[in-house]
Amino acid sequence: MARSVTLVTGNVVSGALPAWSSLIAQGQTLVCYMGLEKSLEIQTGLLDSGLSPSTPVAIIGKGCSPEQEVYTFELSQLNQIADQLRGLSPALMIIGEVVSIRQELLDVAQEYAVA
Repeated sequence: MARSVTLVTGNVVSGALPAWSSLIAQGQTLVCYMGLEKSLEIQTGLLDSGLSPSTPVAIIGKGCSPEQEVYTFELSQLNQIADQLRGLSPALMIIGEVVSIRQELLDVAQEYAVA
């Protein structure tokens, strides 16, 4: 599905690296730590650089814990959803086609789960 992954912090949008076009190479997954507060800048930067508004996005809150929360939607909804999730911490944002196979992976994991 993805040929590569790039890990960035939400601060990248205001730092020296708003080179969005290099972050959205074809087949690449973008993972953003601490990005909820910068969701508008992230969404705008990615869309302005040509990423499709229908690109899948997931926000994972409290990952790897019993309280884990996962929200999936499209890039065009990023700022709206992130606004609703402000305060969710820690949160990880995953942007790319890999998000679209989440349910398939859950089904496989469930099939092989040891009871």
